[in-house]
Amino acid sequence: MSTKRDLEKYREIHKTLHEKFLTLLARVIEKGYVNIDPRVEKRLWVPETFIHGAVRVPMDNGKKEDYDCYRAQYHGENHQGGFRVNKSVCPGEIKGLSFGMEIKNNLMDLILTILGREIRIGGGKGGLCISPKEVSPRELQFACRGVMHVLAPYIGSKKDGLAPDEGSNGTIMHYFLDELSKITGYLDPAGFTGKLLEDGGCLGRDTATSMGAFYFMQYMLEELGITEKLPCFIHGCGNAAIHWGRKMSKLGYPILGFTDTSGWVANPYGVDVEDVIAYKQKYKTLAGYSHGKYTVFSDKYGKAGKIASEARILYPAAFEDTVDAWVADHSKHVIIVGEAANSPLTEKAQAIFASRGVYVGSDSVVSGGGVLVSLRAERQANIDGRPRTAEEVDELIQTQMRIAFNNIWKFYTERKTETLRDAGMAFAVQRIADRMMVEEDLDAPYGKVIERGIYDVELGKFVE
Repeated sequence: MSTKRDLEKYREIHKTLHEKFLTLLARVIEKGYVNIDPRVEKRLWVPETFIHGAVRVPMDNGKKEDYDCYRAQYHGENHQGGFRVNKSVCPGEIKGLSFGMEIKNNLMDLILTILGREIRIGGGKGGLCISPKEVSPRELQFACRGVMHVLAPYIGSKKDGLAPDEGSNGTIMHYFLDELSKITGYLDPAGFTGKLLEDGGCLGRDTATSMGAFYFMQYMLEELGITEKLPCFIHGCGNAAIHWGRKMSKLGYPILGFTDTSGWVANPYGVDVEDVIAYKQKYKTLAGYSHGKYTVFSDKYGKAGKIASEARILYPAAFEDTVDAWVADHSKHVIIVGEAANSPLTEKAQAIFASRGVYVGSDSVVSGGGVLVSLRAERQANIDGRPRTAEEVDELIQTQMRIAFNNIWKFYTERKTETLRDAGMAFAVQRIADRMMVEEDLDAPYGKVIERGIYDVELGKFVE
């Protein structure tokens, strides 16, 4: 369990996450990589709509507790993005991640077709400030169902699609879907993605993020003319980490190790990927893992960290800011970084890699497979009434990741941006700006904050 000090530090990181994204925005504007109207720039600094409320939950001990919840939506009439359930959730985190989704959704060129009309999808992100590990299943379900009463007027297939994120999953999407149907009187499966298959979920959604990252990495290696099976190190041991590790390992790339919150596992000749995964799934931790003569477990300053420093490919698939300046400074052999998590590099780590000419594929495109499949294969399938096959999903990921990679690489080489991150940000910002100039009244009010009050789950009504 996290200490109070750990939690305060984690939330402080998230408070500044929005500033971190806006620093990248300011950078591409100041560098002259984009040419946008000042009114557009002003709109990019804040979400179009920010919703805040709270749910009052009857606890198992007979008391009631209030939990804040949020949803941020960037520009457009329809949105897509995750909804996380974690006690670190705060306004700065949600605003920052919604801006990140705005960039990602435009890089992936997401379009939803409803009644023959093509609708471009803006970025959305939300969260409930509660720890799933520290409440009972009953308490968590009450809290999640209460969230729908706070957000109901602003979500659904024609407004905003919610997807699993940190701390949430298909079961929580089921609570959302079911509760919203009770509020509205009809079932709207296209308002949620990452659902259970019986709720209209999509084959391949659970591996979509890792598959998108896998194809992006293959396109990068191909572009650089690298055929050698380079050693890789993976930060994280969750869904996006293990599936990517499996794919790369099967192609012959040595996976030097994985990390989780307990420490680092590494082997100079490559770990047994399947054995690591089985251990993690059984014990919920990497702590104490041992397999073979050369495999070690330590913190990043120990033997495992030394082995990890030999990696040529770095794949951060954990949490925000997990790759810090120390890790970057000691990753002296790395030539490619593929970010599969939200903003996993600190600003200092970014600067270190940039100074060495490391190719860093930012999370805005590397992790784009998840939202791509959420929208184009799940929400669209729910609207059309035709589920997509696993083969169709894989083809979609390959094709769209190729297009996104080509767009960024072309921008990078033709505009001579300093980094691939700059190229991805600039390409998306210019695309957003061009569309805003055509589609929106730039002098209209913008940046609405909506306070919904407190919904009491037991009483079934708003009380404040």
